[in-house]
Amino acid sequence: MLVGFNFGVVAVAIAGVGLAGASLLRQMGREQALARVQRSGDRALDLIAVQGERLGATAELLAARPDLRRFVRDGSSDSLSMLLREFRAARGLDGVLVLARGRTLGAAGALVLPGEADLPEGNQRWFLHAAPGSPGVQWTAAAEIHGAGGARVLIGRFLLEEALADLGRWVGLPVTVLTRQTAESRGTEPSIELRLRALGGEEVRSLLAASGQAVGATPLRDARGRIIGLLEVSDEISGSDPGRSRLLGALLALVLAMGGVATLFSLLLARSVARPVEELTAAALRIGHGDFASPLPRGGGREVAALAGA
Repeated sequence: MLVGFNFGVVAVAIAGVGLAGASLLRQMGREQALARVQRSGDRALDLIAVQGERLGATAELLAARPDLRRFVRDGSSDSLSMLLREFRAARGLDGVLVLARGRTLGAAGALVLPGEADLPEGNQRWFLHAAPGSPGVQWTAAAEIHGAGGARVLIGRFLLEEALADLGRWVGLPVTVLTRQTAESRGTEPSIELRLRALGGEEVRSLLAASGQAVGATPLRDARGRIIGLLEVSDEISGSDPGRSRLLGALLALVLAMGGVATLFSLLLARSVARPVEELTAAALRIGHGDFASPLPRGGGREVAALAGA
């Protein structure tokens, strides 16, 4: 009983501390996952802006070409289209077009044409755009062709698989970009409530117990400030707590080690208490059988010694 009691006390004490530590570590892992999602989302937005600036510089480079200006002024649509196709292929763009007073003079690729109301005002070189029915959100850059009657060059690239894979590698977590229409149509996914809050203009970070993920959603806006889609970053909660299993293993080893020490000391203590009582019991039995010369043990502590003397 003494051994079992001591071992149980040690095990319960260590297990209590261990469970509290594991719970604290799990909570810290969740908080760290949310913090990583926050940082990665902010970094993804910064990288989108960097790529947009590069796209703007590419549009200005195209707009400054003399042959492009000449084709636009002369109305050489065939030559203009050939030039745009070559430029699109060389730069890896999804679409290139030349726009003048709402009319397309030449185009190459699958650029979703923004309306005049969707084009930026002032000196903004690039913007995000997602027209109804568009396959995804696209970077779009615009540059004026000087000396061509207000004509503008528009170039674009969609934020789809390849671009998102690049973003994911740069930020270290999976990145998803959804148009507003796509985000609203996926009503059965665990993150739908989070997405709807983000579509309302709120940056959201949340833990999804159903999917075991920390997810962050940030609204994406077009040139006029309208929300056209969402940027999502996710992180596995289980993967964000690598030390938890090691902690539990260490606690189990500590329980066994401390339980072994408690068992050893309990055995020694029980033996020091029980042996004098056993010797006194044996002597009492001998006396009971008439052996009045039997010696009586006097060790075993004050209480046993007092009993032996009595």
